[in-house]
Amino acid sequence: LGYKLSFKIRYLAWRRELYRGNKQFIKSDRLRQRLNRLEYEVEDTSLGQVIYPCFFCTELLIVVSKY
Repeated sequence: LGYKLSFKIRYLAWRRELYRGNKQFIKSDRLRQRLNRLEYEVEDTSLGQVIYPCFFCTELLIVVSKY
């Protein structure tokens, strides 16, 4: 399966990868949350990050933030 990510999503993912590489995990986590708000899920794997559309990301953030 393939899908095309917009320039904005690719740019945010690129910045997140830079932050992770520099061990700036708070900034990296903020970008993950921003991608989630834009309805994309980020998964970190041994080969790098994987980004895919997520239809429930915003709802999950709301539920998690309540606790």
